[in-house]
Amino acid sequence: MTKMNSTNFRMKGAWGLIVLLVGLLALAGCQANGGNSTGEQAQAQAVGEVHNFTFNAKMTGFYGVGGDIEGQKNPVLKVKKGDKVTITIVNEEMMAHDIALDKYGVKSDSVMKKGEKTSITFVANESDDYYCTIPGHRQTGMVGKLEVVTDSPAPVAAAATAVIGAVAPLKPAKTVDVKEIGASATDIPGPIGKRAPKLVEFTLRTTEVVAEMEDGTTYEYWTFDDIVPGPLLRVREGDMVKVTIVNPKESKMAHSIDLHSATGPGGGAVYTQVPPGEERTFTFRASHAGLFIYHCATPHIPTHLARGMYGLILVEPASGMTKVDKEFYVMQGDFYTTHKPGTKGHQIQDDDRLFEE
Repeated sequence: MTKMNSTNFRMKGAWGLIVLLVGLLALAGCQANGGNSTGEQAQAQAVGEVHNFTFNAKMTGFYGVGGDIEGQKNPVLKVKKGDKVTITIVNEEMMAHDIALDKYGVKSDSVMKKGEKTSITFVANESDDYYCTIPGHRQTGMVGKLEVVTDSPAPVAAAATAVIGAVAPLKPAKTVDVKEIGASATDIPGPIGKRAPKLVEFTLRTTEVVAEMEDGTTYEYWTFDDIVPGPLLRVREGDMVKVTIVNPKESKMAHSIDLHSATGPGGGAVYTQVPPGEERTFTFRASHAGLFIYHCATPHIPTHLARGMYGLILVEPASGMTKVDKEFYVMQGDFYTTHKPGTKGHQIQDDDRLFEE
């Protein structure tokens, strides 16, 4: 009997424990459900509001579309910490544009044709600049501010310890696409002499290639036909000159040509704004004898020149040129880099130095 009672007691005790556990679990479940609801609300509050901004992208700046930013150039975008922000840009011209914020590590794809769109999305946590990363575009006005409102005090101490003017070390030199980027001074077409005017045709490929700037140092050049300066073009006064510009699909930029020997809209630049993977052709009459520069005239023009997109066209007089023993093709060009000559690694263009020049 004692054993039976003991067993009955343990069974009753077990059932009582089970009932107690069930009750505790039910109570915990209620509390958990209430906690999840509060957590979801807190999370929703943490995400904050959703903002969708749209800009029309032009060389002169980002122009607001809709709402309070309508028509404003590079408007200040005011948001709160934790807000979800999407910025969409619509390309308003036939050249490359994009948008980026460095502190957020976000950068859109490039858009190269009029009407194309691209976007970035991020959660706001600190103020930053938004800008176009295409070389030279920030300096011409494509930059604005994202202002994030927060109750936290500004990190004054951190700002005070920042190193002003510090330049990050160069990354390692890259594998070259072109063995010798410098044009040979003696690789030029011979004199034309006296002849009747005729049609002369040239095809130039615009390329973006990595080559050595000096031993152990590489740089990304933009070229005509993989050399800097581009090929010497030679025609006779009175010739009809047909120029075709081919921009390979591998290019990241649109390119063009402006020949100072051509009279007309931009020396051909208006007709030869060529997106990657396309080509354009135009014809002009070489009406004036002389030695003229040609160069890429796609904005930002100084950037394209500073990358190596220039050359010469010689229009010989109808009577011919004086005979000489030797001819040489030489041009001077400047490159604006973040580090001094002799620094090993992959040099990059310093837009500020270019604009200071």
